[in-house]
Amino acid sequence: MKRICKQCGKEFEITDSEAQFYKDKGLQLPKRCKQCREENKRNNASISNSQSEKQAKNSSPDYKPVVFGVVIIAVVLAFALFFLRGSLFGGKETTTVMPPTSTTAVTTTVTQTTEAPETTTKKVTTTEDEDGVSYHFTSADSLESHFQKHGAETGCATREEYLRKANAVITNPNALHKYETEDGDDVYFVASTGEICFVSPKGKIRTYFITDQAYFDKQ
Repeated sequence: MKRICKQCGKEFEITDSEAQFYKDKGLQLPKRCKQCREENKRNNASISNSQSEKQAKNSSPDYKPVVFGVVIIAVVLAFALFFLRGSLFGGKETTTVMPPTSTTAVTTTVTQTTEAPETTTKKVTTTEDEDGVSYHFTSADSLESHFQKHGAETGCATREEYLRKANAVITNPNALHKYETEDGDDVYFVASTGEICFVSPKGKIRTYFITDQAYFDKQ
């Protein structure tokens, strides 16, 4: 059984035994060739690992509250010793204002510490789209693979041009749009040029190539 891969546009074959396997499991026949399916598995595994590392980093213990608590206890003890000393000896020392000065210093230190994360967040935001595009492939390897397959047919001489033209299809107000039933992908198609682009539910470009209206309608 011959089929056309929805991701790379190439023809691939499903044997009778494979078709029977999917039928017995109550599954639909695959719309992608074996190579594209394996590539998507690798990309999804890479995304999952990145998310796990980020969660582990965010869940690391923060010792700032502990340090702040120790400082507060020290200030309280200083007050207690101050009043205890005044009650025992009855001297003029009861008029000293050193403990409030120490409290002010502690407050200033804590305020300066909490301002630092805001600067870090702003740096991440400003460098996110320095390449001038909004949508990216899941990885540099994925971009390279699809550029090698479809760069010539889309008229792109470089990977950067291939990525920019894929973004132009997605943001083209005249592009036809639909949701692909199998994976929930966003599919964008420009009828005048035959350009088609698939975007995963996570906002990553799956592929970009040239096809026809009939192929778009079947998605």
